[in-house]
Amino acid sequence: MKKLTFPLLMAVISAAVLSCTKSHPVASAPKIFVIVPGAWSGPYAWDSVKTDLEKAGNKVVVVQLPGHGSDSTAPRT
Repeated sequence: MKKLTFPLLMAVISAAVLSCTKSHPVASAPKIFVIVPGAWSGPYAWDSVKTDLEKAGNKVVVVQLPGHGSDSTAPRT
């Protein structure tokens, strides 16, 4: 069930982003979105949402937390 839930959630978020940007055109100044993935997730999980937001003319920054994914920083204890 968990394996199906996350992709389904990402699809719903992408659809919501697309519907919002189609019904409300982006103003002259793009919006800036900062996405901070939660536990057991990384920036890669937000690629489709990032792509949709950027296609709509927005700027998107997806943060990689220290010690996660390709970042080799040791987590603090």
